[in-house]
Amino acid sequence: MVRLAGLKHPTTMYTAGSAFDLGVTRLLSSGKVSAMSDEMRTDLKDRLESMRRKLRFGPAMVTHKPVVLASSRQIEIGGKVFVTKLGGYEFVEATVLGNTAAELLIVTGVAMEGEPGDRWTVRHALDNTAWEFDTKVIRNDEGKAALEHSRETRRINSRRFQRVRTHKSAAVAAFPFHCEPDFKSPEFLPATVVEMAAGSLLIESPLELSAGDTVLVTIEMTGEKRIQNVAKVRRIASERPDGPFAVVDLFGLARKELAVLVRETNLAAVET
Repeated sequence: MVRLAGLKHPTTMYTAGSAFDLGVTRLLSSGKVSAMSDEMRTDLKDRLESMRRKLRFGPAMVTHKPVVLASSRQIEIGGKVFVTKLGGYEFVEATVLGNTAAELLIVTGVAMEGEPGDRWTVRHALDNTAWEFDTKVIRNDEGKAALEHSRETRRINSRRFQRVRTHKSAAVAAFPFHCEPDFKSPEFLPATVVEMAAGSLLIESPLELSAGDTVLVTIEMTGEKRIQNVAKVRRIASERPDGPFAVVDLFGLARKELAVLVRETNLAAVET
C-alpha cells in the first residue's frame, strides 16, 4: 500500500487517514486483487476496515450497516457456535452441520447432556460482534443436537463474558511506536495474559502503563495461532515490583479475531 500510494515515508500510511485511503483505493483496484475470488476480496476488505478502526481514522472507508443477527437462521453451515445449558457458564464449542427452516443442527466436540425441551444458550460471532440467544433442544444424540430457531437474539460485549483465568504468553509495545521521518519498529516486552473475557484482558507486563494508554498486544493462542491488535488500557488493577496488572480492551477486531477470542474464553472456562 505504501508503494501504491507513492509515499516517501512508510509511517505516513499509519498517521494520515488520506494516505491510508489512497493506498486502499489503489490496492483494491489493482490487478492482483481483481483476480482474487469473492471470498478472498471480502476477507481483504474486512482486514482493511479493521486496520482503519485500529488506527482511528474516523468513519469506516466503506459505509455499510452493521450485520445484525436477527435470527438463528442466519448462521452459516460450517460456522462455529458455543452452547451451554440455560444459566450455565461452561460453554462447549460446536459446529453447525445444518440450518433449515425447522431446526439448527450442531455437532459438539464434547457430548452435552440434554433432553428434548431442555433450554440451552447459544453464542455466535458475526461481523465483529458476539451474539447470544436462548433455544430449546429438539433432539440430542451422540454429540449431535437439533435446536429450535430463535429470533430473540441479543448483542453481547466482552464485559458480558465471564472473566476466566488463563496463562497465555503475550507481548506488549507502546503505541504509537513510530515518528517522522524515520520508521521505528515497535519494542515489545514479554507479558502474560492471566485473565480473559473475549476482547477484555488482564495482562501482567513490565511496561509502564496508565489508564487511557494505547498499546499494541500480541497474544499466543491455541494451535499456534496468534492475534496482534491495538488495545486501550481501561485501568491498572494492581501494582507489583515486577510490573502492573492492567485491564485492556482490544478494539477494531476483525470478526475472525473476535471468533478466536470467544473460543479461547469459552475453552478456558471449561478448563478452570
